[in-house]
Amino acid sequence: MSSSDSIKNNSPKKPIFTRFLDGVEYLGNLLPHPITLFAIFCVAILVIQRYLK
Repeated sequence: MSSSDSIKNNSPKKPIFTRFLDGVEYLGNLLPHPITLFAIFCVAILVIQRYLK
C-alpha cells in the first residue's frame, strides 16, 4: 500500500450539506446555456398555447 492510498483512506467524509451542494452543482452543469433554456421554454409555451385553443 502506498502513502497516497493511506491518505485517501484517512480523509474525512464530506458533510451531508456539502454532498448535496456537490450534487446540485453536478446537475446544474448538465443543463444547457440559459439562453438555450429560455428559447426552448418559449417555443414550448407557444406550442402548448396553440394546442389549448
